[in-house]
Amino acid sequence: NCKNLYGELRLPDSLTGLGESAFAGCEKLSGSLTIPQGITTIPNSCFDGTWLGGTLTLHDGITSIEQNAFANTGLKGELRLPKDLEVISHSAFYNCDFSGNLVLPENLYTIGDKAFAYNWRLMGTLEIPENVISIGAGAFAKCRSLEGIIFPEGLESIGKDAFPYSLEEINIPNTVEYIGDFAINTDTKIDNKSKLLLYANSTKCYGWVGEQDSCPEK
Repeated sequence: NCKNLYGELRLPDSLTGLGESAFAGCEKLSGSLTIPQGITTIPNSCFDGTWLGGTLTLHDGITSIEQNAFANTGLKGELRLPKDLEVISHSAFYNCDFSGNLVLPENLYTIGDKAFAYNWRLMGTLEIPENVISIGAGAFAKCRSLEGIIFPEGLESIGKDAFPYSLEEINIPNTVEYIGDFAINTDTKIDNKSKLLLYANSTKCYGWVGEQDSCPEK
């Protein structure tokens, strides 16, 4: 039970592994967090609910950030993701307070459900790496300061509620086969409208969410 632990969490440079939920619920810890060079995976719920409130420093050798790893930590400032990062799992950075432009690394191929949801102050235009073929449901939900998304050719699926209502313009690649309910708000200006979408009822339709009634099946 860590509920009576106070102060800043400083991980030793010699550390080479972290267990699942290692610091989960340690809500009285505070300050910034630096992940040591020997750690390559941040496991499930490792820091979930710590409410640290400081900045996060990740080294370039980290390849995977697992489910809920940094969820509900209140970590803030610019989030610099590792160059070698391949996997960002479900709710990895859910309900943090990161700000500024978010750069996704080139090696990334997985963006899980709610991965960055409720990071209100992430901003600018987000470029999705070319290895990503699926964007999870709610991945960037409520990231209301984002202005645009650049999708790669090869993207196949955009999950339900994936993006916020603030986006000004989106170009959907021809490779996309599925867009979930409310994945892209209907007020958004969308280029390339002759696209096959699959709605929740699996009806094939050339059109966009909100236009099902007037969109003939082909």
